[in-house]
Amino acid sequence: LASLAPDHPWLPLIQAASAVLRNDTGTARPLLAKVETHGEPDLVLRAGMLWVQARSLSDAERCARLVLAKRPGDIGAMQLLATALAPKPAEAEAMWKAALALDPANPITRSSLETHLRHLGRSHEADDLINALAGQ
Repeated sequence: LASLAPDHPWLPLIQAASAVLRNDTGTARPLLAKVETHGEPDLVLRAGMLWVQARSLSDAERCARLVLAKRPGDIGAMQLLATALAPKPAEAEAMWKAALALDPANPITRSSLETHLRHLGRSHEADDLINALAGQ
């Protein structure tokens, strides 16, 4: 791709993914910044996912918020934001619930909220959630 289309917007994302897989965030950071600057929401969302993989939740949060500013209610961006907010359990829970309210059938959101609640020691609440959703 680099030789065929050196200006292709996916190129820095692919190069960043390779760097993240090598645990080379120093190389990934400017590449992901280029993706964010390009601003195409699908690319920025994927950059955010790479930031999660690189364990840089503040960068992932920024990407999620950039996407949500352009596409409010984007379930993928809401899921990314909830993941990035994991160190802030109440905020993460609120985002998982907001995403679930928009798309109650989404299996990723359902299972992630359930896991989040169980991680917080609220298994009964997680069970109630699953039972309520099963009845829909």
